Amino acid sequence: MMGVKVIALLAGCMTCLAQLGFGSAIANPVTSHLAQQSSPWVPVKMIVGGGVTPEYRPKEAEIAQLSLLGTRRLRLINIDSRRVVRDSGGGLHVEWSPHLLEGLRYCRDHGWVPRIIIGQTLLDSPGFGRPGAGSSDSAFWAVYRRYVDATVRYVVEEWGFRESEWEVGNEMDIPAENWVAGGNVGAASDSLRFLSYMRLYREISSVIGEYKKGHPTNILRIGGPAVSPGAFLNPQPNANWTIRFVDEIARERSTLGCDFVSFHLYGNSASGREAVAALERLRARMAVDRISLPISVSEWGASWLSDASLNFEPVAGAFALDFVRVIAAAGINDAFFLAVQQFPNKRWPVLFTATGAPTHAMFALTLLAELQGSRAECSFDRPGARCVAAVHGDSMEIVFWVLDWEGAKVPDRQYVRTSGSNPTVVAHVATGPYSLTAAKETELLVDGTAATDSSVAISMDPNGSTLTARMGGTAAGPGTYGRLRLKVSTVAK
Repeated sequence: MMGVKVIALLAGCMTCLAQLGFGSAIANPVTSHLAQQSSPWVPVKMIVGGGVTPEYRPKEAEIAQLSLLGTRRLRLINIDSRRVVRDSGGGLHVEWSPHLLEGLRYCRDHGWVPRIIIGQTLLDSPGFGRPGAGSSDSAFWAVYRRYVDATVRYVVEEWGFRESEWEVGNEMDIPAENWVAGGNVGAASDSLRFLSYMRLYREISSVIGEYKKGHPTNILRIGGPAVSPGAFLNPQPNANWTIRFVDEIARERSTLGCDFVSFHLYGNSASGREAVAALERLRARMAVDRISLPISVSEWGASWLSDASLNFEPVAGAFALDFVRVIAAAGINDAFFLAVQQFPNKRWPVLFTATGAPTHAMFALTLLAELQGSRAECSFDRPGARCVAAVHGDSMEIVFWVLDWEGAKVPDRQYVRTSGSNPTVVAHVATGPYSLTAAKETELLVDGTAATDSSVAISMDPNGSTLTARMGGTAAGPGTYGRLRLKVSTVAK
């Protein structure tokens, strides 16, 4: 089976790893396994990856684990230069951000494609002013377009990236993040912030469009609006930035380039059911507008809060599995996990701790990446408990989790497990074209470690078409995840 496709991203203040792949023919086993539980599996490029500081150097073990997940792309955030100056002859000199330099180096060293967040901050450039300041507005945008052009040429020509992604802005629906509207009276108006964002998008899209015309062999993709969860989930069209963005793109489709529409989504922002409803509203609007754009979840994780302890608890692994299941079944092409490595004094969703140990989210996704063989239908008898199974040679593996994100969002900071004994959960695995003649447990991992306080009882129906595994103890507790590995003997039916 192909390796897992994974992406990454971090909101705020770091460089982010990401994997994308619009139009790729490579299927993703993680999301293929977790998509709709009927054939054919839905091939989705689900992505994990994450934010890093310029001083971060991935360890070989971390690179190997990211490779197992199929990481191919890097999403770079906070790359805008804070210093751009003009010389006496009018030339533009850009002091490139360390985040951009390190991110491009990662991409070059590992063969990754950069996806660059551009237009995130106001340039710190004496004499340039800011947009919306009367007669200086046109002068500002003329210089800003030159900065965007210089950035594109730096990435494509000096670093040699013939393929790149450009995502405009980051959560500019939030007043403090919208530097374009910041200098205007009434910046607190959501409508003004959106119009200001679209001005920024048009300027950047125009520059990238012109560059593409002059360099048709290079691949440059552009998209947005990369909004916070609320601006995607809002059921009111006039307050939903993704819907308004699609309207604008459709209205100006002949002149305004766009290759994807993006937003952020976290487990504590909405339930899976609410997220899917918002996706359906967005797709319905595209149908009305007669436009079709790939959808990208630019950030995801259990909780977006920087002090959420649950991001480092087993529930984060269970959530990751249910998130991928729900989003894959909804037909999403891309989903960027928040960050690669833990940041000092922060508890954002990450794949590795500060010491390089995999977190529960990373471990859970790895269990899926390691699945081999033919899919076997798998179901649990308890609401909120789910599983996916595969048979390979004389081995059967069942990856399971006990969490219903589809039905309810996760808490903001802490996940409290119920105390006392847990009722046994029962997994039923249909073996498809094989009949089982024998099965024996060889491994039970729960929450990333070998289970010592869980029990497993295996039975088969008389004709060997269904295996039943009864799991008790920790393995049956809410907020857990794990893998049951069996040695099996089979014969063709």
